[in-house]
Amino acid sequence: MRRYMVSLDENYALLNDTDLIWEVEKLALPLALLTVKHQELEAALADLQAKLSTDWIIHEGKMYYFGDQTLQQEEWVKRCAALKAEIVSIEDKDKQRFLGTSVASRSGHFWIGYKYRAQDSKFVWHNPGVPAYVITGLMDFHSIRKTTSVSLLDSKCPMPYKCWMNHPCDEHQKGICKKSPEMRWLS
Repeated sequence: MRRYMVSLDENYALLNDTDLIWEVEKLALPLALLTVKHQELEAALADLQAKLSTDWIIHEGKMYYFGDQTLQQEEWVKRCAALKAEIVSIEDKDKQRFLGTSVASRSGHFWIGYKYRAQDSKFVWHNPGVPAYVITGLMDFHSIRKTTSVSLLDSKCPMPYKCWMNHPCDEHQKGICKKSPEMRWLS
């Protein structure tokens, strides 16, 4: 151990054994913490690689899961949470373009996190932090059974940005989840 420490810094040759062991211990703790963090990062990378080899797509720093399992909309909310994600919200036209293009290459309808809230008499995003972004004039939201209405993206969209549909919440459809990067890996 002495030889290794002296190879790092010649001043360690001047220390007695007790002081040298103290210096080694001061270096060992940060190294142990880095080793644990490295192992966690390797596990997270393995998880990310597994997701990207299945139904996950990266777009603008977020990961999107296009699930083929058919569930009710609230079950998709829970499924997304189990994946450490949330049911997708559409924040802007670029996000809608990406999602519309992505579902166009698949079949069926996909739940998004947009539903009618009867107490407010309006449609809201599942995630209340999402800016209010809705393309108006695409469909008559008021002719829907509002107590059970939620929104879907249709994979067979005739025109860009006209892909939103309302459906009863209890129908089984596919879903889209969105996951942001874990903040602990960004520091």
